[in-house]
Amino acid sequence: MIRIFLTAVAVVVAIGAPFVVTDLYFQQVMVIFGIYAIFAVALDILFGFLGVHSFGHAAFFGGGAYVCGILMETYGVSFGLSLVAATVLSALLGLLVAIPALRMRGIYFAITTLFCAEVVRLIVTNVPSVTRGTMGLTTPLPSFPGVPYGYENLGFYYLTFAVLALSCFLLERFRRSPLGRSFIAIRENEQLAASVGVPVFRIKFYAFGVSGGLAGLAGAIYAPFIGIISPDLLSPTYSAMGMLMVVVGGFGTIYGAIFGAFMFSVVTEIFRAAAELRMIIFSALLIAAIIFMPRGVLTPLIDYLRRPSRREPAVLDVNRKDEA
Repeated sequence: MIRIFLTAVAVVVAIGAPFVVTDLYFQQVMVIFGIYAIFAVALDILFGFLGVHSFGHAAFFGGGAYVCGILMETYGVSFGLSLVAATVLSALLGLLVAIPALRMRGIYFAITTLFCAEVVRLIVTNVPSVTRGTMGLTTPLPSFPGVPYGYENLGFYYLTFAVLALSCFLLERFRRSPLGRSFIAIRENEQLAASVGVPVFRIKFYAFGVSGGLAGLAGAIYAPFIGIISPDLLSPTYSAMGMLMVVVGGFGTIYGAIFGAFMFSVVTEIFRAAAELRMIIFSALLIAAIIFMPRGVLTPLIDYLRRPSRREPAVLDVNRKDEA
């Protein structure tokens, strides 16, 4: 009951916030928060559900942004079709990266994902005829049905949070499914899961595709919202940022990743008034969260909300006569 109530409150607040706070700066910050949250949730599919540490998710995020930007700017493709194309191609890139990466273990797996991301970044940087290289690729501002000209931030806001809400709903349903339990089994003990018939490689392979597609969708929304993108989107900085969002919020919880995105977008803006001290304060908060809450800030609360309801203890029928 508490979980349903909190979900309903979050939905009402998300829908009504732009009408209560009409400041454009607030809307822009919230859109960035929503995009980062989608990216963090995408990474949580691998890191939180499967225990796979990918350091190359910037390739999917930046790749989705570039696919959307190139299609809209160069070929005049609509924003909706560009989103679909970016999602599909990022998913295919995820499957392509999974082929060599999943044959590695431990640190070699992390290095392989990082190497693949660097390859994508170098390709984008050195093909200026298509991507404009280090000069940056401009992306036109799309129009949204029913949204007046000049209020595009409102369209981005509702698009971003609609995608985030749908992703969370589907992943929460998936987590409770038999396949979702297979994910958790792989995370806890991969060898034991394989010994009882769980197709470990196949599950990880398709999880890479789904995670890459969702990260690419986040990047595709990011590109026209920002207006100009550069190869920096594919740098290890974004991959590390995604990992920190998941770790700080609480991996494997979905909502913990969203809280981590909130820390990296809204909280950093709150400390903007501190000028040079902003990053020092924010870094201190991150370090304190990792030291004192190693499972994530939201993990204890989410565990409490997900615990099964208490049932009445069974009553022993003392009047029942034992059968001979």
